[in-house]
Amino acid sequence: MTGKLLLKRLLLTLAVVVTVSNYTKAQTSTTTITTNYTLNNLVVTFPPTGSNQAISFQVTNNLPNPISVYEVLNFHIAEIIWTVTPPPPATPFNFTQTANNSLYEVYYSSTSLIGPSVVSTATGWEKAGEGTVNTALNGITPVVQDLDVLIPSGQSYRFALVLQDTLAYGATLGGFPPNTYPTPPNPRSFTTNFVTLTSVDSNQFRGNNYALNRHNDSMGFFGGISFLQVFPPVFTSVTRNVCLDGTIRITASAQPYYKNPTYTWYRDGVQVQQSKSNVLEIQNATYADGGVYCVEVQGDGSNYISEQTCARVKIIDPKPPAVVGKFDYCLNERYEPVTVLGTNPKWYYVDTLGSPLPVLPSINTSTPNVQFYYVSQTDQFGCESTERTRVRLSAAPKPAPPIVSTPIYYCENTTPETLTAVGDTLNWYFDATGGFPSKEAPTPNTSVRDSFDYFVTQTIDGCESDRSRIDVVVTFRPNGQILVDKYRICENDSIEIGYFGSAFPGAAYNWTLPDGSVRLDDTIGAGPYKVQLTEAGEYEIKLRVGASGCLSELYYQEVAVKPIPGGSILAKDDVCLGQDDLIMMGTYDETIDTFEWDFDGGITTHFATDQGPYGVYWQTPGIKNIKVTLYDEGCTAEVEDSVIVHDKPNATITAELIGVDGVGNTIITPFSDGDSICSSDSLKISVESVDASARYTWSPTRFFDTYSDLPVTYARVDFSSPIYLDVVDEFGCINKDTILVRTKSCCQITFPNAFTPNQDGRNDLFRPIAVGNRQVESFRVFNRYGQVVYETPAIYRGWDGSFNGKPADLGTYFYMINFECEGETKTQKGEFILLR
Repeated sequence: MTGKLLLKRLLLTLAVVVTVSNYTKAQTSTTTITTNYTLNNLVVTFPPTGSNQAISFQVTNNLPNPISVYEVLNFHIAEIIWTVTPPPPATPFNFTQTANNSLYEVYYSSTSLIGPSVVSTATGWEKAGEGTVNTALNGITPVVQDLDVLIPSGQSYRFALVLQDTLAYGATLGGFPPNTYPTPPNPRSFTTNFVTLTSVDSNQFRGNNYALNRHNDSMGFFGGISFLQVFPPVFTSVTRNVCLDGTIRITASAQPYYKNPTYTWYRDGVQVQQSKSNVLEIQNATYADGGVYCVEVQGDGSNYISEQTCARVKIIDPKPPAVVGKFDYCLNERYEPVTVLGTNPKWYYVDTLGSPLPVLPSINTSTPNVQFYYVSQTDQFGCESTERTRVRLSAAPKPAPPIVSTPIYYCENTTPETLTAVGDTLNWYFDATGGFPSKEAPTPNTSVRDSFDYFVTQTIDGCESDRSRIDVVVTFRPNGQILVDKYRICENDSIEIGYFGSAFPGAAYNWTLPDGSVRLDDTIGAGPYKVQLTEAGEYEIKLRVGASGCLSELYYQEVAVKPIPGGSILAKDDVCLGQDDLIMMGTYDETIDTFEWDFDGGITTHFATDQGPYGVYWQTPGIKNIKVTLYDEGCTAEVEDSVIVHDKPNATITAELIGVDGVGNTIITPFSDGDSICSSDSLKISVESVDASARYTWSPTRFFDTYSDLPVTYARVDFSSPIYLDVVDEFGCINKDTILVRTKSCCQITFPNAFTPNQDGRNDLFRPIAVGNRQVESFRVFNRYGQVVYETPAIYRGWDGSFNGKPADLGTYFYMINFECEGETKTQKGEFILLR
């Protein structure tokens, strides 16, 4: 179908329309915003039956308070005539479209602001309202009114206008080919009074109920909104200062936005009233009714509750006034009216209720009587004090003077007592007549020797008596102090004490000395005299001086007695000559600062601290007295101990060579340091002087087998070496000695080259001259024929020159001997001659 769009009574230009209605100061104005497009063409949709059309827009509130969108406007199609020209041979025809009497619906959402959306309550959309329009003109017309869409400050809401009829959208081009659409208008946003109306692309709606058939981004919202700012109610009248038992009345006013509003009242956050009335009234107000009153308002059919408007109400009850003047009179004394220190005073006979007196109160002083009156005051708010000041007026006869004790004596500088008298309502004076009275009894000054007069009266029924006199006399009292020559001493030291002050000769002195102190002289009175303090501690010396019946203060003087430093020496009872031993303080007071040692000739080799340990040795034997002087803050003490220095034990080595001669006799030869012996020969070694309590140690131990700890022992010497001796006596004293032994190889045994077995006692046997400590395996003698004529392992027995019991022939014979030497078996051969 092709056709041309015709508009009857079409508006050619649409502009922003702002409508302002002025209300009271507490109210706000309404504002209408419409889109601003120049209309050159109009796109109209006519959906199939049962299908709705929708157009979208967004409202953004940039105000500091909420707004209420209460009306939506749209370009309403009153009448559009279409001329349709079909292909020949058909003839052109017209048809009409209108949106009159069609139902407009408005929906809104605070969450579905962008993107495709289904306009449905199931997707978070809410229906704001609906309406129908019947007008003769095409143009922007309110289509839905009486809305109540509240948009908070700083938020945006999206709206959808839905119509199941002809719906128009704005365009900016005058004409366009079939099935094409104009470019969207620009701008699309319009702002008035900080509220922005934005045309949203219409093709973003998709859904079962409200589907857009063919609309795209070229379609803009052709309409507007009306809104007003939402303010809290205001107070048109407030009684901020309410008298106690008065009436609190507050009147509030809400803007017309709130339909048939409900007012909710609070006091200090607690609800007190909710009604349609805009007046809060509380009669017979108490103190509990004072506080901060607030009101909030809510219109019928609206979920919005306004912010609160508040005012403080104070409940006023003035204090009763003060009354000054003369209240008590003696008989026939002239009455003087009292003065009320307050505003607008009212006098009464009673303390509550009653009527005010028409004249000021008074009293007749000609006869004894008492009158009571009550007075209130009224403040600037017209509030009268509920409490009234009681005023007592009296007239009475003059009483007798009060009873006093006089004179009163005080010692100088003693603490005085407040003066006393027996009577009623005492008044004290410093003079016999005149002056101003004091209700407080005076306290005499005792700082100087003097005399004073005081006076006192009593008042009964308001009438004051004559004055009684009290004489006060302040007498001399000694003062002074204790003098000491030292404030800190050591145990058993003495101090000198005495009195210095104002006491006259003949005064009495009562000294109190610490327990354990000893007076060292017979001085009495003021001193000075000496006192010895025998025990450490903090002590007080006390003194009281008496003169003329007055005792001085108790004087104190503190004296610190330091303990004599103590300790003990830790040392061995027995030490050795020339050997270091450790000597130190075994115990000592931690406060000691200096230690001075005397080691009685001992020589120190090292020390760690002043209190030791010290390495000490002595060069002479005997008893040595060790002393150490201790110093502690001026106090000294001497600690002693003694040690016995023992001489070193005897360690002088003596040695003898043990051998065997040719006939088997033992030969003992003295041995000197450095002498030589045959390897494996034995030495008898011993200590020059043996101490039974000493311990002896010989080395090398291999020379001694298991006898290296005897003072006398034997050493088999296998190689050249010093022999060492270590001696330790019962006191731990050590001595040493050494002797050098050289060894030589002695593997050759010496034999004679001839012997004479003639029984003359000389050279009768053939045997070695000396063999030492040789282990002989065999010894044989052969004749010249190789026949064995003698054989024995005991070579010291020797051959007697016989063979088979008969003397052997003279001539040459041969010997062969096998023996051990230096760990090996040796064989030695030779020849000799037998002579007769």
